[in-house]
This record gives sequence, C-alpha cells and structure tokens, in this order.
Amino acid sequence: MLQNERVYVVDTITGQKMAELAVTDFSYKRVINGMGPGSATVRRGDSRNHGLNVRFYTKPLRYMLVYEANFKPVYAGIITRRKYVKATGELALELKDVWWILGKRMAVEHGTNAAAETILTWSGLSLGTIIKKLIQEAVWPARPWYALPIVFPADVSGVHSRKYYGYNFATIADAISDLMATSGGPNVDFVPSWSGEFLRLTLRTGSLGGNVWEYNLDAPDPGIYDVAATEDAESITTNAYSLGEGSEKNMLVRSHPDLSGSLPAIEKTESHKDISVATQLDALAQERIRTQAVPTEQFEASIRKDGEPGPNGEQVIGLPTVDQLRLGDTILTLNDTDEFLPTGATSHQIIEFSGSMGDPMVTLQFQPTGA
Repeated sequence: MLQNERVYVVDTITGQKMAELAVTDFSYKRVINGMGPGSATVRRGDSRNHGLNVRFYTKPLRYMLVYEANFKPVYAGIITRRKYVKATGELALELKDVWWILGKRMAVEHGTNAAAETILTWSGLSLGTIIKKLIQEAVWPARPWYALPIVFPADVSGVHSRKYYGYNFATIADAISDLMATSGGPNVDFVPSWSGEFLRLTLRTGSLGGNVWEYNLDAPDPGIYDVAATEDAESITTNAYSLGEGSEKNMLVRSHPDLSGSLPAIEKTESHKDISVATQLDALAQERIRTQAVPTEQFEASIRKDGEPGPNGEQVIGLPTVDQLRLGDTILTLNDTDEFLPTGATSHQIIEFSGSMGDPMVTLQFQPTGA
C-alpha cells in the first residue's frame, strides 16, 4: 500500500533537505540513459505552506524538488524555471533531473585557465567506470559549487581506454552518451535515496537488472492495464557511418553495414568529433547496427502505484508500489490468447516510468530483452 506522498525542497549542491513543500500537482518521468523532466504547481496562500518562504525555496537551480512515496524518494528534479500568474495565484515549476546539469558541464580538467590544453585519460577500466570518472571530474574539482549529491560505486577494471581533449569541449552528457552507445556499453541511472536529512543520487551502470515483476495478460485482472505495443522503423539503420576527428578527406570514418539484406537499405551518420581512435568509432557503428537494424519494439502499460491492494487492503505479493520500481527492472508478461502480442513468456526491461501525485496509476515503458 502507498502510505504517503510528499514533496521536499533540497539543496542542489549538498542534497540537504530544507523543507516540505505543499503542492497542488506534481508530475515526473524517470528515464533510463537520459534526462527525466518533472513539474509542480504551488498555490498562493496554501495554508499547508504557512510560515514557509515559498519564493525563496523555489529559486531555480539553487534547489531541487523530491517526490517521495512510502518515505522513499521516487524522483528528484532541479528547478530550472518558474512562472507565477497573479490572476490564478499559481506558481508553476519546471524540473529536470541530474542528467540536465551533466549536459552543462564540460569534459575538461577543471581548475585551470588552459582548459583547452588539458587531456582527461583513463585506461584499463570498464566503460561504466570511465563514465564514473567523467562525472567525478565534473563534480569533484576544487571549487565546491561544482558539487552534486552523487554517490559513486567502486572502480571496475576492464579493457577500455579513453582520452578527452579539452579543445573539443564535449559535455559530460555527450561523452557518456558515446560510451553508452559503444558496443557492450552500459546503461546508466541515478537512483534517489535518503541518507538521514540528505538526498543521495547513487550512480548505477551496467545492465541495471533488478526486480522481476510478472503479469499474466490472460488473467481476468492481470494487474497491468492499457497495454499497447508499438513497432517503429523511423530510427532503423542498415549502414552506420561513425564520423570522428578531422575534416574533409582527413576525417576519420568507420562504417558497419548490416549484411543480411533483409530490409531496404537505410544509411545514417553520427558525428563523434572528439574521437580519434578508429576502433572506438567502429564499436559505435557496430552498436548502432546491433540495436537499430530492425524496427524498435516498445510497450506501454499502466499499473497501480499503490501496488494493487488485495480485498483486505494488503499489498498483493509480486506487484510493486511506485517506490519499488527501478529503471532496468524486468517485466515478464504471459500471453497465450492475443495474436498481436508476443506469445508465451516474454521478458522486457523497464526503460521509463512516469506519474503524478493526483493519478492512481503509473505509466511504464518497456522493451523486449530477448531473454
């Protein structure tokens, strides 16, 4: 069961919990490998905010809002914009999670006046650990106002190496995207949690496997609703060109065609101007073909955010409340009657979930894993 839903103001730099904020609406979206937006509305004169300087504690960038359910953070978003309308007495807040600020930090050595001349270099590590190192460079330089409340895992050794030349001024988010898009690249998530009175965002990299939630689509009440399946060929690629450092005839280029010949040829290019190593470009092209040589198949469905209470109000075993969901969790569906859905037992990975305080449902987006 869902015991409570609350919103808290926290300091963006330190993660310190500052105050509880009463809102009339709060919506959020958690997204694997990318930025999740959110929004909140505060009404002027709300008695629940009596004594709280709402205007101060909703300053853009300085503060984040955290949506909590069952005393656990579900979503944390930096306030990036606010708009007050006097006629309605409503203050609208736009939120973006920590991915947004990583898109505003550069993959350079900080604390120097010659950032363009710096080189960040790592070797003998996993791709996930190189992602960790990039983020640490972005949040742990000497200047404290670069800090963010991120918790890092231990280093993992591997066979990968990377160099980031300052003169490219690649953003941290773009550098991470290249690593995720590499053959064998990891998924990435920042999991919110409380540590006393402080918000912590724990970096997770890898397959992000976690809980398994099973739904029998043939059951009278399957616990999962409004199931929809989409296949989209818009991003399909049968020959990927990765464009690296250099220009004109001196540009480093690697391509990787799909040789099966089962579909009409679709060619696409991707620019990676900060990459000067041919094998790294080739790995990006290979991964593009591996993931996009066929139409993307994606499912959408809704579940109850209170975990589908049983007849006596108890939580039904095996059905999650919203605070138990994790990006990367497995959705196992069973179907033997609907010819337009995969038959038998099919494994999927949650790539997105979203909801709002006023809605009893949570919307899931998930993709087949092939398991």
